[in-house]
Amino acid sequence: MLIGGSSSPLIAQIALGIGSAAWLLYLGYIAKKFIYAPLTAIKQTQTVRQNGKQVKAEVLSKTLLQEKSDYQLIKILVSFPNFQGTDVTTYVELKDTQPTMKRFEKGRVINVFLNSQGSHPLLIVEGAESNTHSLAFGVLFWVFTLCYALLTFAYWTSMLSGQFSIQYLSLLHPWVLIPLGALFIFKVMGFASRIGRSPAIEQLILYGKKTNATIDDYHQTGTFINEQPQISFQYLIVR
Repeated sequence: MLIGGSSSPLIAQIALGIGSAAWLLYLGYIAKKFIYAPLTAIKQTQTVRQNGKQVKAEVLSKTLLQEKSDYQLIKILVSFPNFQGTDVTTYVELKDTQPTMKRFEKGRVINVFLNSQGSHPLLIVEGAESNTHSLAFGVLFWVFTLCYALLTFAYWTSMLSGQFSIQYLSLLHPWVLIPLGALFIFKVMGFASRIGRSPAIEQLILYGKKTNATIDDYHQTGTFINEQPQISFQYLIVR
């Protein structure tokens, strides 16, 4: 069964151009997100290990995220002195390849390396390994997507009619809409994942200095969350 029947030559050519561009953009996005980004993260991790400031950190809590036969993916809450000497806390996700040693249990003191550049990652835990599985997944995902795009294009343009023809392509054809829809979904997911994350907070973790402040004024903002009023405070900071 042919979806939507044949299109005019002009519409088919426009659909071919839009679809080709969409698949190229989608493949580029996958390469950037799932291949280039993990490679950059691995390189940055090595740089922080070599040039970062080493400090002692206490593990305040540990959460198991995923367990495999040869490693555990865990999330720990650590407390450590930042570059200003202020004790701060933050969460760190890491890959523990020796879980039987219980190196990251609550109360343990570990070595961490602070990123002197103030960029991500903020710190690296000594003994934790980089997650190369995400890089392997990215390569496989990119190859699968490329093969899918080529095979489905061949199916819709050759196998159905027995000879090469783009007459069945249209602006609403699945081969055109799939990469556009995938790009839209990934963009929405990326935007949602950035909510609540701020470079200013990361800078405070690494360089924030503890001080005293007095409340100068406070008032309700008029906003309610879970039926609880939100309060705005004004502080006078004593330097």
